[in-house]
Amino acid sequence: MNSQNEDESQNPGNFLLNLISEGKEKSKNFVGKGKILVAGKTGVGKSSLINSIFGNETCKTGAGKPITQQIEEFTTSDSLITLIDSKGLELIDYGRIRAELITYIEEKNGSTNPFDHVNLCWLCIDYQGRRVEDAEIELVKKLAEINVKSIIVLTKYYYPHDKNFEAEVNKVFGSIGIKINSIPVVDDDGVEILKLQGLDLLIDKTNVMLPEAQRIAFIAAQKVDKTIKAGAAKKVIHAASMAAASAAGLNPLPIPDATFIIPIQIGMMISINKVFNISNDDIKSLLAPVLGPLALGYAGPQFAAFCAKFVPGIGTIAGGIVNAGIAATLTETAGALYLRAVTELYETTPVSHIHMSDIADKFKSLIASQK
Repeated sequence: MNSQNEDESQNPGNFLLNLISEGKEKSKNFVGKGKILVAGKTGVGKSSLINSIFGNETCKTGAGKPITQQIEEFTTSDSLITLIDSKGLELIDYGRIRAELITYIEEKNGSTNPFDHVNLCWLCIDYQGRRVEDAEIELVKKLAEINVKSIIVLTKYYYPHDKNFEAEVNKVFGSIGIKINSIPVVDDDGVEILKLQGLDLLIDKTNVMLPEAQRIAFIAAQKVDKTIKAGAAKKVIHAASMAAASAAGLNPLPIPDATFIIPIQIGMMISINKVFNISNDDIKSLLAPVLGPLALGYAGPQFAAFCAKFVPGIGTIAGGIVNAGIAATLTETAGALYLRAVTELYETTPVSHIHMSDIADKFKSLIASQK
């Protein structure tokens, strides 16, 4: 009976699937996850706000995972961001609800995993209500006491506008708030009379206020601002290059044996796809033609040629040993080429129509063009 290693050599496809599985695990560290508290009275427009930023599928079911009677969790379709919906700001017994919410956050923030932490609150206040409630003020104060920052979001920002109300919000919270219209308003003839407003400002402020550990996940999950995705992808590439350097530093190897870099690069590619909301379901059709021969262990010379594309003269460096610096350079350069392939497609093609085979063709041509 053949051993597992013998089985894998007989069936290279299984070996590639194992590398993909390892790459997916590594991608979790490169992109991460995040949690945002979305608080506000019932009917204030939290669901429409969430759906406008993260996609209509996020809250379309109308119910999330119940934590308590007044706290629910919603997860974006890519599972990168969890939204904690705090209800009951208008209820008489809000003190009890607030205590449950603070306890919930303290438990999450006590985790050693920064991806579990709740670092930010979107406090939604109905602009049409023209009123700041005591419960809203108290919530912001309590959150500040446990180091959770708040962004004031004035929802349903329709005409007429009220400068006195805006001044009151500014006086109470020290910020006039971000004025949001998350649903276009149309007249009886279907003509749009009020466009979406303020979502880009909320994205920008959230991006600034989130810690680095959660920022990339938020940028990847949001679907409003496409221009900031390339910057997040570059941070993924840097994190992958540092991971490759760390692995090589622990165990420098001759070029033909240094294929340990490949799972890290697979994780990097999967992560870049996540940032651009590109499905990884068919990742094998990308990796098989691009990395398949290099990942099977019987292609040492091919791997050496692959390395030489990115680091000219590598064969003469320390006798062809892949050390930390070489591993980082290989990964950084491969990531830059892959990002270029993805962005060229992303700028001209709807995300739903971007196929892994198309990315593979572009990536392969970019590799071939390296001298």
